[in-house]
Amino acid sequence: MANIVHALLTVLASLTRQELAQQIRYLKAENEILRSKLPGRITLDNRERNTLVKHGQKLGGKIKDVMTILSYSTFRRWVRKMEDDSPATKKEPVKRGTGRPKLEEDVRDTIVRIRKESGFGYTKILQELRRMGVHVSRQTVKNVIVAAGFAPTPGDYPDTWHKFIKRHANTLWQCDFACKKKWTIKGLVDVYFMVFIHIGTR
Repeated sequence: MANIVHALLTVLASLTRQELAQQIRYLKAENEILRSKLPGRITLDNRERNTLVKHGQKLGGKIKDVMTILSYSTFRRWVRKMEDDSPATKKEPVKRGTGRPKLEEDVRDTIVRIRKESGFGYTKILQELRRMGVHVSRQTVKNVIVAAGFAPTPGDYPDTWHKFIKRHANTLWQCDFACKKKWTIKGLVDVYFMVFIHIGTR
């Protein structure tokens, strides 16, 4: 009994598919006749294109057998455009902040490590970074050191000759040696003299 019911259902399903296929063939023939009556090229708006893409995608490659008003390559182009315009495929624009870009964390850590391990000043740290292939400005090095809370050291600020003399004035002597010709009762002779000046008390 079960086999008879199954066979009957199979026949009915087959008839349904045949009827559906016949309807499709009729609609395709009718569509071709209508298409032949239209003058020139058919222009579709975006809504009509989207409707064809929506229903046509479900047919897959078989869409080639039923389409009459456009080529398969045009249909695929519409599909790609629709996919590109989909919110799911659109990428969020990269937000760029204003001002200077932030210093990379590893560069910041390297500056702090050099200062902590060596006690170098800004310029010396800058030289070490350049040996490593890291190129930043001296002001950047200073900003990192100050932000890290390190106390200033003499190496942080470039020394000047005036500052050096002032700092060591009490231990410095200036020396000058000269030679001058002078007439004496014995004739013209060379007179040599040396002068010492204490910088701190002059």
